[in-house]
Amino acid sequence: MATGSQLDAPPTIGGCTSVARYRRKIPASIRRAVYERDSWSCRLCGLHIPPCTDDERAGRHAPSLPTHVHEPYLWLELDHRTQHTSGGADTVDNLQAACSPCNRAKSDT
Repeated sequence: MATGSQLDAPPTIGGCTSVARYRRKIPASIRRAVYERDSWSCRLCGLHIPPCTDDERAGRHAPSLPTHVHEPYLWLELDHRTQHTSGGADTVDNLQAACSPCNRAKSDT
């Protein structure tokens, strides 16, 4: 049985520990609170992606819409207003819902 410290350890790839890209998962309760506050819509473009499953409504999985454009799905993701790498916390006040294209475009700037 794994202990808490084993669960929190960064993943190991080929014997090397990847610390730079490891981050704890945002709790479902915070995810759900952000999605509900933002009305299941992207705060950047307004695209509405409603939850379709119990897991999506509970915040355990990101809601998605099928598409036939560039990606098979559009996802509603969590975007840090103050980026995690700049000290931004995983809190409701620092997170906003963003569709996958808007979140990718934001990370490119």
